[in-house]
Amino acid sequence: MSKKKISVSVSSKIFFGINELDPFAPISGADLARLLDVGRSTISRGVNNGIIIREKNGLFIPAKNARYFSMRHVSNLGRLSDEQMNAYAVFLEKIKSGPQGPTATSTPPASEPRPYSPGELSPGAVYEIGTLGKKLFIPLVRLFTGEHSTDGIELQTLSPKITLSIDAAGNLSGIFADEKRIADLFFREVTE
Repeated sequence: MSKKKISVSVSSKIFFGINELDPFAPISGADLARLLDVGRSTISRGVNNGIIIREKNGLFIPAKNARYFSMRHVSNLGRLSDEQMNAYAVFLEKIKSGPQGPTATSTPPASEPRPYSPGELSPGAVYEIGTLGKKLFIPLVRLFTGEHSTDGIELQTLSPKITLSIDAAGNLSGIFADEKRIADLFFREVTE
């Protein structure tokens, strides 16, 4: 009798409440665990392994842990609702715009995402490549183009759970999250 492997996708509680969160305000470890839908022991192990940054006062600043948020996002990609995807994208935009206040300086707005095509990349530029969640862009990879076409490209994944596919011409041809190909890729130029 052969056994058949069945895969079941269970919805995740990750990112619920993230809309009200100020990414620059400190939160407790319990709040961070609840927000990321993990146990407190996972947060402790992350701190001990240097993956999660804890402040000297024992609290956590979500913006300083954006990389870990990205890792959790990618590992839950197949289980996230549109609402969760949008909440995460808004959270990233809050981080990019910086702390709000009288002395805060905002970064210039990012360009609108367009469908990804390697031929549309300009030399000497930085791009984010990712997917859309209800029209909000979610970056997965940062791509740096050289000044000359012979310089090639440099890729930086924004999560360790991302796998990249490169074609024979040296162009990014696909992004995989947990072995699932992300169907529609979009890109935008980063202005820093």
